[in-house]
Amino acid sequence: MLTDSSHQIFVSVVMPVYNAAPYLKDSIDSILHQTYTHFEFIIVNDASEDESQKVIESYDDPRICLINKSTNTGIADTINQGLAIAKGKYIVRMDADDKSVIHRIATQVKFMENNPHIGVSGAFIHQFKTVEGKDEWVKVYNYPSEPEACRLRIFTRRTFTYHPTVIIRHQLLQEYQLKYDPTKDPAEDANLWHRMTPFCQFGNIPEVLVHYRIHHQQASTIHKHLLVENYTISFRQLMKTICPDITEEEFQVHGDFFSQRALQTYPQAKFQTTLDWLQKLININKERNEYICPQDLLLEDIAKKWFAFCNQYTTQGFKTWRMYKSAAFRKYYDAGKKNTLRFFIDCILGNKSHYLGATQ
Repeated sequence: MLTDSSHQIFVSVVMPVYNAAPYLKDSIDSILHQTYTHFEFIIVNDASEDESQKVIESYDDPRICLINKSTNTGIADTINQGLAIAKGKYIVRMDADDKSVIHRIATQVKFMENNPHIGVSGAFIHQFKTVEGKDEWVKVYNYPSEPEACRLRIFTRRTFTYHPTVIIRHQLLQEYQLKYDPTKDPAEDANLWHRMTPFCQFGNIPEVLVHYRIHHQQASTIHKHLLVENYTISFRQLMKTICPDITEEEFQVHGDFFSQRALQTYPQAKFQTTLDWLQKLININKERNEYICPQDLLLEDIAKKWFAFCNQYTTQGFKTWRMYKSAAFRKYYDAGKKNTLRFFIDCILGNKSHYLGATQ
């Protein structure tokens, strides 16, 4: 339960809307029916061409503050317009096609009050889709809860949470004059997290607090190419903050390695470049007082992925085994005798890998 003082904390829920009429009522209702009631609900309509404005205006709730934009300018600028008038201690993000569980805001406010070192916190999501008027549950997505693990994900080209689950400490945005960058749509969230890394820690509440709707009109689906392009630009900027002299080749092998992208062939020279970069990354983290994350966590993550990465190239024969063994950091992950033997035999015979994954 929240303390009496926690109940008095004012929260700003900011929801951008663009052509979301079929889902909008569910989303708005999920906020208005929260167990936590001390909030303003800033809805910014990004010049929708459907019935979205009509749906919003059908509500008569004093907590709703509607901004109707005359021109469509994208999600980052739309959220920024909401942030510009927000009065809450915390900013809660919401999307117009998702649904928040009834205790979402209460849970997140309590978490942030108990963890003053966390600047941004997300939560788990449960995907669903609506088929013939009925919701069908698809999959729960879990994210790491510990700040160190969240930060590691940010620096290894992975998302630390799902954007519309987040609660943000408003003072942090104001103190460092941070807002979303409209030039980075639709990767505006990752770009903001990248720019916030010097100023705060990140976390996740290990509980489903948002139901994430799957449908064909999602921006991440429609603008997938632009998402990848703008994320890459932003991530390159992040990597330069810890390694100003990073080369394009190092940047590419970093992405290939941590994304576990399998290429058709991986020349021995490129294996060596990857090894050299990983060792450089380990040294940078040590020299910068574990700026990315605790060194043991980084070493374990790299070692685990190194084993899986090398297993993608067992068909290249014994040279893959030699490259695997040449990595001093491999000792920080024990794949088990069975998996290691399987990997060795696959390399000797040039077979496709039989590795079953880290959990096996």
